[in-house]
Amino acid sequence: MPTASPTQSPYTPCASCSPPPLHHGQVKIPNHYQRPDGTGGSLNWEVFPPAPTPPPGTKPPGIVLVHGSGWNAGDSSQINGRARDLAGAGYYVVSVNYELAPCGLITDQQCHDDDLVMPGWWVNREVQDVEAFVTALRDSGQVDKDQIGIVGGSAGATLALLVVLDTADTHGVWPFWNASVRPACAVLLSGAYDFSNRVPSEGQSEMDSRTIGVFENFTQSGLPSEQKDVSPVSKVLTPTQGMPFVPLFMIHSQYDPTVPYHQLVEMLCTLQDKSVPASLYQTLYLPGSNLHSFHYWGSCDNPLEAGPSCTLVSADVISYLDAHLK
Repeated sequence: MPTASPTQSPYTPCASCSPPPLHHGQVKIPNHYQRPDGTGGSLNWEVFPPAPTPPPGTKPPGIVLVHGSGWNAGDSSQINGRARDLAGAGYYVVSVNYELAPCGLITDQQCHDDDLVMPGWWVNREVQDVEAFVTALRDSGQVDKDQIGIVGGSAGATLALLVVLDTADTHGVWPFWNASVRPACAVLLSGAYDFSNRVPSEGQSEMDSRTIGVFENFTQSGLPSEQKDVSPVSKVLTPTQGMPFVPLFMIHSQYDPTVPYHQLVEMLCTLQDKSVPASLYQTLYLPGSNLHSFHYWGSCDNPLEAGPSCTLVSADVISYLDAHLK
C-alpha cells in the first residue's frame, strides 16, 4: 500500500473526479439521508413497487437490494431483474447505489481526495452508505418499517452482513443508526466473510489474484491481521436478550472461483464459536456449481438434480423472506 499522511489521499490522483451520472430510473434519496460532508457524489436508488398493490391501509414489507462487483464497480441496474422478481413477490424494493471504492489501485473509479490511509476507513464508508439507505427506507412511509430485509450479492452480501452486525449507536446523526433499526433478516449470496482468508476454491491451487486485489483495495491494507480486523467474522457478537442476532440466509456454490466456498465455512465456524443459535442462520449449498452471486438466482438449488420440477434459488430466497417478513 502507498504511504500517506492522515490528511493526504494514499491513492494516485484520478483523471476525473466527477461522480458517475445517474442512469435511467435511479433517483437521489432525500437530502436528509445524504452524506453530510457532501463528498463522493449523491446516494441514489431505484424503486420497484410491489405487485400486486397492497390493500388500502396496509404497507408492504421492504427490501434493500445491494449490488456487487468488488466494492469498486457496478450499480443497481445490473440486478434489475432480481429487483423485479422480489417486487413481484409483494415487496417494496429499493436497489441501492453506494459510493464505490477509490481509484488509484483500481482504475476507472471515482476520485476521493478525502480518503484516509487508516485500514478499514473505506469499509466503514460503504457500510454507512447502506445504513443510510436502510434508514431512508424505514422513514419513507412506503413500507412497514419493522419488516425490512436486506439482500446482497458478492460485495453487496458482505456489506449487507456488516450492516446487520453493526450495533453501534450514532446518537441521532447520519446515518441515524442503532441496533434497533437493523433489517429484520439478511440474505447473502456468495459473500466474502474474511478478507484475510486465502483458501482457494476447490480444484484451484491458489485464490484468484483479482479477488486478493479487491480485498486489499477495499480494506486499504495488505496485512492479513488488518484485513481480518475489518472482516465480518470479526464483527460477530454473542447474542443477548438486549442485543439479538439478525437471522441470516447464506448461499454459496461449491466451485465459486471468485469468493471460495471456504469463506462460508469460516463464517459458520465463527457463528458457532460465538454461540449464535443454529435456528438463526441457514445455508444453501449449490453442489457442482461454479456460479457466483446473482448469476445463480435463476438456477436450480440442487444443480446435480436439475430438471423441470427443480426449485430455483430465487424461490428459496423469496420463501425465506416471506417466513421472516410476512
